[in-house]
Amino acid sequence: MRGASLLGGEASAYRGAELLRRWAMGEDGGAVSVHSALLLLLSSLRRPAPPAPWELARLPPCRQGDPALRSRGFTQQVLSAVVPEFNLAVPIYDRCNPSRIADLPMAPRAERYALAIGVARILKNPINTAVHVLSASEEPCRAKLMAQMDSWPVTIRMAIIRSFAARRKNGAGRRVKRKL
Repeated sequence: MRGASLLGGEASAYRGAELLRRWAMGEDGGAVSVHSALLLLLSSLRRPAPPAPWELARLPPCRQGDPALRSRGFTQQVLSAVVPEFNLAVPIYDRCNPSRIADLPMAPRAERYALAIGVARILKNPINTAVHVLSASEEPCRAKLMAQMDSWPVTIRMAIIRSFAARRKNGAGRRVKRKL
């Protein structure tokens, strides 16, 4: 199965769709802009890497051992950390995530739906969401993610830095699973 029906989160999706509509009409007035939230969601969380065996489990057995598929590097975007149910709805080998905001209209429905949910979650709680994203990211990508948050208000950025430092100090690992 693939698609938006597996994502759930209808309330967040409706809120995100309304935020995206307002942004498209030039009415973006939040502390964190929809544009910067979308840029963050479309950013890389980790360097491209071959899929893990469990990520190929939905493929037919004859394709699971395909050397071309097993050696191909797949990029994991921030979207998968902010909307973890997206990983269940759309397998990593079947994703058509846009790399630029201009490509959003051509993205499949499930990807657009997940982006609407992600925008709503980021704008609802930018500090906790950003700390979760930074905790799930690899070091090389973390600096780029922090640079993308430079357009966010200083008070939010400082709270993110403090919370992230506290999480690292307390030993919270990279793979923290929690509901955003």
